[in-house]
Amino acid sequence: MIWQLRIQSIIMVTRLFEDGKHKCIQYWPDEGEKRINDFRIRLDNEEKYADYTIRRFLLFNQSESTDALVVKQYHFLSWPDHGCLALSTPLLDLRQRFRTDYKSSNPILVHCSAGVGRSGTFIALDSLLEQAEHQDIVDVLEFTHRMRQNRVYMIQTAEQYVFLYRTLIEGIVTMDTNVSLQEYMTTKKFRMDTKTQYKLLEQLQSTIEYSCRGALEPANINKNRSETILAPDHSRPYLMTQVDKTTDYINAVFVNSYRQTPSYIITQFPLPHTCIDFWRLVYDHNVSIIMLLEPITRDVKTSYYWSTNVGQGTLFGPFEIVLTSQKEDEQLVERVFELKFVNKNVFNNDRLRTVRQFQIKDQSHLLVVVKRFLKEMRTYNEQNVILQCLNGATYSGYFAALCNSIDKMQTEHLIDPFKVVRLIRAVRPQFVDQEQYETLLLAMRDYIQQYLSTPSTRTIDNNSFYTNTSDQDQTSIKSRVIQRL
Repeated sequence: MIWQLRIQSIIMVTRLFEDGKHKCIQYWPDEGEKRINDFRIRLDNEEKYADYTIRRFLLFNQSESTDALVVKQYHFLSWPDHGCLALSTPLLDLRQRFRTDYKSSNPILVHCSAGVGRSGTFIALDSLLEQAEHQDIVDVLEFTHRMRQNRVYMIQTAEQYVFLYRTLIEGIVTMDTNVSLQEYMTTKKFRMDTKTQYKLLEQLQSTIEYSCRGALEPANINKNRSETILAPDHSRPYLMTQVDKTTDYINAVFVNSYRQTPSYIITQFPLPHTCIDFWRLVYDHNVSIIMLLEPITRDVKTSYYWSTNVGQGTLFGPFEIVLTSQKEDEQLVERVFELKFVNKNVFNNDRLRTVRQFQIKDQSHLLVVVKRFLKEMRTYNEQNVILQCLNGATYSGYFAALCNSIDKMQTEHLIDPFKVVRLIRAVRPQFVDQEQYETLLLAMRDYIQQYLSTPSTRTIDNNSFYTNTSDQDQTSIKSRVIQRL
């Protein structure tokens, strides 16, 4: 079918396995080539991101002497069967990647497992957003009816139908929150000003529900530095190493990086009585890099979780931490720790790990640090990196947002801090306040000036970065939906 119809774009919205069940046979090779009858499928490229993977195949037909067919697959990984996403943003992000790449008039193949629920929802979403960009009205009911005349059960559940409406609203009102790098290099402006963007973030934030039951249990309340910055149950890492008089709770949250690995774990600087929990976090979740994002002063609520003397060890419960080296440059202090787990109840159970900590000396070098950090992450094969500041929100959330925004810009040539901040605030709403959001957009401008602009384009008028929200490219349908919010 793909060869006959010259299909060059595949949208796959199912995993191969879900809930222990086989949902789809893998029809491409993990590497190299795979032969199926007269066809050879070669995996030419694979890019893994937090919620999806993009693959490029070359399809050869042995019975024909024509050139290979180039096929691009957009494999979304976060959509449960018969269910819906808690947050629409990742799916809109995938759809944007696909639409940016799609240039031909060839058919688009969309599939899940049964080919009706998630497939129908995505087809409706994509088609109706295309309609919204070019017309002043969308009709979800009429489009769904037409789909079902061609294939029964398209959009399989009422929950998926509601999700379609919710995702359409977000897709329509956020159309102008990004700008291509090429357009920005020409205009030096965003399509929507920063205050309107942040107001929209706050309005969309109200649709997210959080449960912090674990953080509020009596045994855990005193483990939080701030009573307003808690770890939601759905996004917190659980501690597994058993230590007397401890629980599985630490005030920390998982935050996706732009790419599939590493994942960030954002946490507060430990309190004196939670240092053991911090090292449990490092040990249990295979952390080998800690980014400490502000200078820390010792006081009654703050004690270092390491010895300040090189070569000296400190015990934290079942862990011995030895500072093996310390050096610094203009931007960072680098400390190397030897983490040793000692279980006296089990013979020969000592385990040794190396953990590196990088502490930012001040915020004036932040862009340089981010550039160094992203370069390091390109070759980092582990799963998790800890981002840490005193309260686990202020500097850590901003650093994650800046890293993800720059990584996205370098890869997609798209400046889109709105989606980045929307995604990280889904796990901790205290990330990136309005002042930081404005600073984030200015930092993106500075990064372009320092690292991406040609010499002739490096002079930017500070007063011309944004355009007024009444620009003509904001269509009436977007304005009406924003008013409804």
